[in-house]
Amino acid sequence: MRQACSNAITRSSFQSEALGGVYNYDCRLVDQINLKVRYDIATFTAQPEPIWASDGTRYEWKLHTASEIIAVMVDMNEHIKYSQVKLATKLAAVDAAIEAEQVIAIEW
Repeated sequence: MRQACSNAITRSSFQSEALGGVYNYDCRLVDQINLKVRYDIATFTAQPEPIWASDGTRYEWKLHTASEIIAVMVDMNEHIKYSQVKLATKLAAVDAAIEAEQVIAIEW
């Protein structure tokens, strides 16, 4: 279950309207780290920073201000929390199961 949760977070993209339109962003660990680094730099320099974003057809560098990066990070956090809440629900079902068949029936 934990691996399925991790995969749901890192192997799928999430959407954000931080730039005004809907863009997709990846959520691998390196993407999460890069967002934080880019936010720190944009805040320190007061200059936009490029982040990979997709309009649904292709990924390209898009400049983001610090406030736009924060908006992307908030959307990323919601993407992550969705899978974590699902994991918590599944693990609670496993804990409540009495028989092995009940555990086996619980799928991601």
